Amino acid sequence: MANKFHVRSNSFPSGSHPNTSKVEEELNKLKTWETTSTSTSNSIATGFSLLSDLHICLEDILNMASTQKLISNHQEGERGIQALKEL
Repeated sequence: MANKFHVRSNSFPSGSHPNTSKVEEELNKLKTWETTSTSTSNSIATGFSLLSDLHICLEDILNMASTQKLISNHQEGERGIQALKEL
């Protein structure tokens, strides 16, 4: 008589990409700045600098090959759905 075993696998969340962590870090810096900033020119310049840093991080993520592939696949899927709707 054969034994039947139920096999389970643990699924752990994958670690965040370093660029994703960097975006979260830059967002947190910006949020902290927002709550503590004053209306001085130095403070405003700091805010623009923080926004620039965030923009660079987001641009890095958008330019990653995996992100470009994901965007391309999504666009192809959308075109496929549109073609099906036109049938």
